[in-house]
Amino acid sequence: MLTCTTCWELYKGNNGNLKNGDECPKEECEGHIATIDEMFLHSIVLLNEKGYRTRFCCSGHSLAGESDRAYIMFEETVKQKDLAPLPAGFTFETFDVDHVLIQKALSANDRFELHREAVGTSIDVLEWARTLPALEATTKNQKG
Repeated sequence: MLTCTTCWELYKGNNGNLKNGDECPKEECEGHIATIDEMFLHSIVLLNEKGYRTRFCCSGHSLAGESDRAYIMFEETVKQKDLAPLPAGFTFETFDVDHVLIQKALSANDRFELHREAVGTSIDVLEWARTLPALEATTKNQKG
C-alpha cells in the first residue's frame, strides 16, 4: 500500500504512477511516499505517530509462500529499551549497530495456515503498538 510517511494519506491504484521515495502529491505536505505492508499499515502509522519511526516492515507473504517471518525495522532514534516488551513471539535481531529490527518466525506448513498466522501476528502487533507510550513522553520521563 502506498502512503505518505508524513501526512499518512493512502494512495490506491498507484495514483499517477507514484512509487517509493516520490514526494507526497499534496501541496501542503513535504513527506515522501513509501510502500507499507497492508496488514501492518495501521500498526506502522500508529508507531510512527507515537515517535517510533520505522524503516521497513513485512507481515509475511502467505499467498506467494515467499516470507516465513514478520518484521519491523526502526530508525536509529528507536532503541531496544523503547520497544519492550515485544509482541508475542517477536525477538530482537541485530541488523546493524544503528537500527533495531524485531522479527517473528512464522512456522505454518501451508499457505492458508501461514496466512492465518500472519493475520494473527498483525493483530498482535497492532495491540502492542496501542500499548506503547508516546516515545517523546518516555524520553522526557527518562531525562528527569
